[in-house]
Amino acid sequence: MRHPSPKFPRLIAAAAALASIVLAAVAFPEGDAEVASHAAPAPKEQVRANPCSPIPMRAAIVRFLTAANTGHAGSLNSTVADEEHFRVYSHGLNYGPGSPRRFFQTKDRQELIQHLVRRQTRGDRYWLASLDVNSYDRSFGICNIGFELNRRIGQGPIRRFGGKGALDASTFGVSVWNIGEGERR
Repeated sequence: MRHPSPKFPRLIAAAAALASIVLAAVAFPEGDAEVASHAAPAPKEQVRANPCSPIPMRAAIVRFLTAANTGHAGSLNSTVADEEHFRVYSHGLNYGPGSPRRFFQTKDRQELIQHLVRRQTRGDRYWLASLDVNSYDRSFGICNIGFELNRRIGQGPIRRFGGKGALDASTFGVSVWNIGEGERR
């Protein structure tokens, strides 16, 4: 005679527990105050799953870069985090052969949008080359990322830039965006 699997007693116990829950739900459809008072307390705070999966993160960044490439202020407005969640945008970029390295930093989202519109009129174009979704910071509600961009100014050469940033986890708007010369390390 063949012996049942070692998991068999656990399966029976699980089935019995499920049956008792179903029977209780059928017997007391409106709930019973006395039975409910002995139930386990509800958790104080629902633990939210990590919203920072790579596919929606990549889509959000591509929308942001497309908005920057078109220079459309309305599109940029919808891809940058709102005033409450926007933190900083900065870059230290060389704008062409022989030009000095220039830095731009702002904590004002309207100034960022105006800057990106100006850069588009001067021929800046960006393409996402790679993306790493690093972590979800539950305390700030942000998704931390690392990325590499290909960038061209006008008809100049395409160059690689690395950076790090963060997107608002509820809207996927850009909250932090820092780029510099060369590939990300």
